[in-house]
Amino acid sequence: MRLSEIASLDHCAPSRFGIEVDVESFTPPPGLREVGLVSRPGPGGDIDETVLDVAISYRLSDVAVALEIPAEQEDADPRVYVAMAANADLSLSLLPPVEETPETVAAYVRRVEAFAAAYLRHANYRRHLFPVTSYIEYMFAEAYGGGDVMHAKDEYVRSRFVSAMSDRAADAMKAAVRAVVLDAFGGEDGFAHLANALLAGLYAKTESACRGVAGQAALPGAPSAA
Repeated sequence: MRLSEIASLDHCAPSRFGIEVDVESFTPPPGLREVGLVSRPGPGGDIDETVLDVAISYRLSDVAVALEIPAEQEDADPRVYVAMAANADLSLSLLPPVEETPETVAAYVRRVEAFAAAYLRHANYRRHLFPVTSYIEYMFAEAYGGGDVMHAKDEYVRSRFVSAMSDRAADAMKAAVRAVVLDAFGGEDGFAHLANALLAGLYAKTESACRGVAGQAALPGAPSAA
């Protein structure tokens, strides 16, 4: 679908993905809450200027924006894209190959590895890097003992990845992400330590908040729970 097809709508569906930027439209249509804009290369590995301008304009209008990088787009520097997305508060999405062959899957896995490494090195990146962050969430759930019952619930992940990839390609991608993450955090033991530390911090924060609420309720004049 092209941006020109939704830009002039009086009311747009809240979620639109796979949108090709064919016009300079800097005001999102009413109703749009999240959008996936298909990236295309500019000079020197940078993103096309018009795509980036539209993405930033939509994000400033409180629309969640993911820049979708097709597997077939060869010129996409992970460091450039991750730094740009971090500065502009955008998500990135590494789309799987349209046609799966051993060669395209291998190239896609290499891209996922490179972007995952760039993402883990960039402390200021706050948004998603699909499918990397989705699988990292699974790894944390697995560390907490719930990985076997965790399934992709996000419609974007299901439509753009789960339904678009063979099991073989998905398994190769997951193995690549796991290897990069474990290497970054010192192996299985290091990642488990990180997961436990995060859980302990969350518990302490929750306990402190509960105590604060209980203390407020115990103050003279506080409304009774009865």
